[in-house]
Amino acid sequence: FYAKNSLIDTKGTNGIYKISLTDSNASPVRIVKNKAAYIVSVGDSLYYSNLSDGKKLYKVAKNAADAQSGSVVRTGDYADEKVEFIVADGNTLYFNSTKNIIGVGVAAAIRKLDLASGTEIKLTTDSGKYLNKIGEYIYYVNNDKITSEIFGDGIYRIGAKMVKDNNLSGEKLLTATNGDGYSSLSCNGNDLYYYKLNDKHLYKYSLTSKTETDLMQGFVPAAPQMKEACYAETKVYNGEVYFINSYGDGTLYKYNIAAKRAYKVLEDRVSNVYFYNGYMYYSTCIATNYALF
Repeated sequence: FYAKNSLIDTKGTNGIYKISLTDSNASPVRIVKNKAAYIVSVGDSLYYSNLSDGKKLYKVAKNAADAQSGSVVRTGDYADEKVEFIVADGNTLYFNSTKNIIGVGVAAAIRKLDLASGTEIKLTTDSGKYLNKIGEYIYYVNNDKITSEIFGDGIYRIGAKMVKDNNLSGEKLLTATNGDGYSSLSCNGNDLYYYKLNDKHLYKYSLTSKTETDLMQGFVPAAPQMKEACYAETKVYNGEVYFINSYGDGTLYKYNIAAKRAYKVLEDRVSNVYFYNGYMYYSTCIATNYALF
């Protein structure tokens, strides 16, 4: 199962697909037309963050065929919350959930949802990325803007067997030092694997010995090089700075001043960008194609 979420014109082919791993002649079959992320399989259904509807938690039957949409899973106070980093364990889902509160901002929590009973529990008020369930714990990178740093001040864990809401932070296992940021946390059941942004090394942390190992000791990353034939352009729109990234093969990025993070906007190489009446106009520069979009 996989999702297609292209930003360019796909002629209506975005959605969740399935393809056989054993039949080499099989063609992909679209299950549902929703753009999706964090797809997990539980029983006869797929659960996912619906990018076509504000990242709400949706489900769709695995045997559906080109359905227009899945169905919303959470209702009531949780209906409009954004869901990311979904993990499935049996009939239980674990995920990071966020919502906007007027006058407060974005509130986040790691939650678990019992699909059989519909019961939902708040495990921690931390905002967690890259959730992994190992034994009785959920391991995650804490990127809560109140209790952490923008890229995460460390790797945490929280007990998964709670039966009532918990409004405390999780237990910190690893602390970021010297400007470290943690990314891409995964596990094999006994060890955690993660990437540190400051030295660009992959690390392993043993849950039994509680020791960290640098798996790329001695590796020094090459300095980024500018690409050839890139254009230079910078525009400010809605408090964000849009720029053509000369280190990213001329693709368009934007920098969020409040979050201090850069995001890729387009996969295409561009030569200029302009904002007018709520629209962004840009020219591609793919080979000799300078089309206006």
